[in-house]
Amino acid sequence: MLTTIQTSGGNPNAGENCDEYPFASTSDSDKGGQVSKCVISKHNSRQGNIISQYITNTCGGQNCQFIVGFGNPASPGVKYCQAYNDRYNQCTPDGTIFKNGKPDVRPPPAKRDGNSTQVGGLYLMKSGMKVAFGANLDIGTQTKHATPKNATMLALVDDSDDDEGLVEWDFVDDEIVEKLE
Repeated sequence: MLTTIQTSGGNPNAGENCDEYPFASTSDSDKGGQVSKCVISKHNSRQGNIISQYITNTCGGQNCQFIVGFGNPASPGVKYCQAYNDRYNQCTPDGTIFKNGKPDVRPPPAKRDGNSTQVGGLYLMKSGMKVAFGANLDIGTQTKHATPKNATMLALVDDSDDDEGLVEWDFVDDEIVEKLE
């Protein structure tokens, strides 16, 4: 389960809460370098609900390995940039990302030794969805994406203050067909 944290220098606005990334429930959580991202509380709850249901349904509630991707990161109203590869200077602090209690947008510069390559990127899926992954993946890699089992229930939760836990998710097969950036 995800842990909600308050940042000392960036407490969330009304209706928002902050959560760490990499998520506390992942193997990367002990590597350091986490940032806190403040988002609408309902969105944060949805992310936790999807991860929890994936672990329960796909992994039988046991520890398992998976890579979290963020679907359609450049959707309207979503600010998307690649902090390590920002040749157009699009990654500017927007007051919603914090590291060590201070506003932050960029991770420390990647060490370039001539042999290193950029990790992760934006991929096009067979379904048409664009997904940002923090790992290099091959064309043809099989993936899954969350789809609500009941679109009416999702709409009800989206239009009200009902609990995100009421929404159940299916995990549909998908496949990487192209690396976009």
